Amino acid sequence: MSISSVRDARRYDSGVTVAGENESAELPHVMLLDRAFRVVSVTGDADLRAHGCEPGRPSLTEWLPAAQRAPFTRRLTRLRQGRLRSLHYRGPLTVPGRAEAVVSLDAHLIRPVVADAWIVVVVSRRENGPDETFTMPVLTARVLEGIAAGLSTADIGAELHLTVRGVEYHVSSLLRRTSSTNRAGLVGRAHALGILLPGSWPPRVDPALVR
Repeated sequence: MSISSVRDARRYDSGVTVAGENESAELPHVMLLDRAFRVVSVTGDADLRAHGCEPGRPSLTEWLPAAQRAPFTRRLTRLRQGRLRSLHYRGPLTVPGRAEAVVSLDAHLIRPVVADAWIVVVVSRRENGPDETFTMPVLTARVLEGIAAGLSTADIGAELHLTVRGVEYHVSSLLRRTSSTNRAGLVGRAHALGILLPGSWPPRVDPALVR
């Protein structure tokens, strides 16, 4: 996991909605947790306050079924202590104000990359496989991965040896094809369509869609 991939997971506008989906069905795509496993940042979903993230910053475990909370907390503790490299959970998740959904959740230790966060959690829900008609060139896929990782246009250009105009060309194409109005919406839509692999950090486009 690169520092640049997690340094600004909170760059996305908290007011984004996913194009083509009912807001009540939305879930966070990336969450940052502090050392007590409280949510300090959410990206890819609507207003942070709508999820009870402020004040008090709820623990992620509060959103799990009661029977799962204690064992999941133990695993998070082992992750925080460096005794696990990552952990995976698949099951129900209930975000305040949202309907329960079965999700795939992957957590990775990132301390001390982000000052007030210890763990990054990638949450995805993909009931169907990816739309295999939504293929893209390798370079476009790398640009999308950079956007999903929170990289700036300049960072993406430097990493892929593209000019600013070159990066924007790929971004414009992705926005148009996903009917998204901004980069945050693009990331949410890419998750919803199954273009980005569930539970992957740094973000990765499904190899089946890269030509």
